[in-house]
Amino acid sequence: MMRLGKEMQGHKRGSLPYPFRSGKATSFRVWLARKKEGLQQPGPRILCGQAPTQRKCLFIVLDSGLWQLVPASLANPSQGSAQHGYCQAGLCLPLGGKAAKPCSTLSLREGTSELEHFLEFRGVSKFFGKTKAVDHVDLAVQRGEIFSLLGPSGCGKTTLLRMVAGFEKPDSGSILLNGEDITHVPPHRRKVNTIFQNYALFPHMSVRHNIAFGPKTAKWSKAETDQAVDHMLHLVQLAEHAEKRISQLSGGQKQRVAIARALILKPQVLLLDEPLAALDLKLRQHMLMELDQIHDEVGITFLFVTHDQGEAMSLSDRIAVMNKGRIEQIGTPSQIYEAPHSSFVAAFIGDANFLDGTVANLVQNDYSSLRIKGFPDLICFNDKRMEQGKPVHWIIRPEKIGISAEEPSNPHPLLNRVQGVVEDVVYLGSQTKFWVQVEEKRIMVLQQHRRFLLDEKPIKWGDSVHLFWHADDGYMLDSFQPEDQADDSKWVSPSASIRP
Repeated sequence: MMRLGKEMQGHKRGSLPYPFRSGKATSFRVWLARKKEGLQQPGPRILCGQAPTQRKCLFIVLDSGLWQLVPASLANPSQGSAQHGYCQAGLCLPLGGKAAKPCSTLSLREGTSELEHFLEFRGVSKFFGKTKAVDHVDLAVQRGEIFSLLGPSGCGKTTLLRMVAGFEKPDSGSILLNGEDITHVPPHRRKVNTIFQNYALFPHMSVRHNIAFGPKTAKWSKAETDQAVDHMLHLVQLAEHAEKRISQLSGGQKQRVAIARALILKPQVLLLDEPLAALDLKLRQHMLMELDQIHDEVGITFLFVTHDQGEAMSLSDRIAVMNKGRIEQIGTPSQIYEAPHSSFVAAFIGDANFLDGTVANLVQNDYSSLRIKGFPDLICFNDKRMEQGKPVHWIIRPEKIGISAEEPSNPHPLLNRVQGVVEDVVYLGSQTKFWVQVEEKRIMVLQQHRRFLLDEKPIKWGDSVHLFWHADDGYMLDSFQPEDQADDSKWVSPSASIRP
C-alpha cells in the first residue's frame, strides 16, 4: 500500500476520482499505456509521498484541486520514506540537494477523453436465430485498465469478446478501438489477441516455437523474433522451460505460454476468455496475481470474461455485470458489491438477504425507518430519497450482520436489532454461516472467526439470538425481480441468496 502524505490523509475514499483506488496502481497502468505511445508531458508540484520500488515510483499530486498520479524516477527510489520535490520540464527535482533525474509524467483527470472511449461498443446487438445474445450494449473500456465482463452462462459476455476479436459480426451497432471503427475489419487485421479457455497451444512445438509463431507469421526478422521471444520468456518466467514441449508443462505454465504468445505481437487489447477455468483453486489464485503483475509490466488493456465473481472482484479495475444480453451495472468491484443497482447484481455478486417493506417516516436528514412485516421498524440510509409510504426493496449482506446470544449493551441510535432462532449452522473454518428465523423470514448471517476460543460457548441450532447491524449497512435497490431470490421453501445452500 502506498505511503500517503499529510495532504491525502483524512480524505474519504469517495472523494478520490477514478482511476485511483486503494490497493491498485490503476493510474500507473494507464500512464504506462500512454508512455508506450510516446505521450508524455511535465507534471505539477509533488505534494505527497511515493510508493517505493526499484523499478517505478508513484507520486500523488494535487493540481487545480484535482488528485492525480504521476510516476517518477528519483535519485534513490528504493528508500522507504516519503520524498518530496518538484516535477518541472520533464525533470524530477527532489528536495535536499539530490541530483535531478528524468521524469515522465501524465496528468490523469477524471472525465477527460484521455481515459475514456478506448474500446467502445455502440448499440451492439447480436442474434443467433431468434435468440438475442447481446441486446443493444453501450460500453466504453478505458485505456490500460483490466475490465471484466461478468455474468452467468448465456448472458452474452463471450459473444461480446468474440465480436471484438472479429470471430462474430454484430447484427447492429459498431465497435471502435482507439477511435477506429473495427466492426468489419478482418480478425487478422485487428490489433487484439485472444487467450482461449483451452489455451489453443501447438502440442508438437516447443514453448519457444509456440511464442514465436506470431512473429514468424508476421515475417519478422530472426534477430527481432529471437529478441522478442527471449523478452516474453523472461516476462512470464519460463526461460528455463523454453525447449520443453507443451505436454511437459503444468496447467499454470501452459497459461503463461498462451499469455506470452498473445502479448508478443504487442496488441492494443488482450482478450481473455475464462483463462483460469481449467485450473484448480490454489493455482487459479496464484495465476490471478501473476496476471495482475504481467498487466502492470505491459500496460495494455485487458478485457477479461468470467463467470467467477471472485476472479472479477480481485483482478478488475471495473466490472460490467451482464444478464440476458444486457448490462445490469458497471462500476469498480467495491461499487458493484456495496451498492448494487438491481436484485440480480445483489444476488449474483456474493450473498444477500432481501427484505420488502415501506418507508414509515424520516428519522434524520439522510435516514428513514422501514416497516417490514414481522420486524420492528428498521432504520436505513435513504440515499434514494424515498418518500413516506413508498414501497422499498432492501438488502443487507450477511457479513454486515452481528449475531450474539446476548442483547447488545449501549446500542447506537442507528443500530437495528431483531431477535430470532437459529435454524441451521455451517462451520467453514475461517467463518460460520447461520440461518436465523425471524418471524416468517429466514436471514443469513456470516460470522468471521477473528478470534476463536475452544472454551467459548458457540451458538448452535435452536438457540435464541440477537441480530444487529448499523443503518448504513443496508441498501435500497433501484430495481427488483422476484426470480433473483432463492427458493427457501427447501434447504438453502450456503452459496444461495436468501429470500424473505
